[in-house]
Amino acid sequence: MLVKNIMTAKVYTVEATSSFTTMQAIFEREAFHHLLVEDQGLLLGVISDRDILKNISEQVRNDNLEFPQTLTAEDIMTTPVISVDQETPINTASILLLENNISCLPVVDADYNIDGILTWKDILRYHIYNT
Repeated sequence: MLVKNIMTAKVYTVEATSSFTTMQAIFEREAFHHLLVEDQGLLLGVISDRDILKNISEQVRNDNLEFPQTLTAEDIMTTPVISVDQETPINTASILLLENNISCLPVVDADYNIDGILTWKDILRYHIYNT
């Protein structure tokens, strides 16, 4: 079985210049836990809801009450990004998640155009209901 069979094609993206408050609002409104940072459809980085919480904690600890207006996606995104393509076997993707202690893998083509996202929940759902 391949990543393309279980990935989530609908992803939420932000630009590198997107504000912290914009990202926070998306996480509050949507049921997703990851945002992909892109530039004209090309993957630049990943932001998880945990990255948002970590940055809130750091900024509060440093008494920086102006942080929502100053932080951008580029400031908090994870790079380099570990990604897969649609033809990656699910077992390979599972190993990448486990060995790198990450919770998602952006799915991209050879030019880093975003095709979707694969999360640990997608893989768990596959293993529970299809094997």
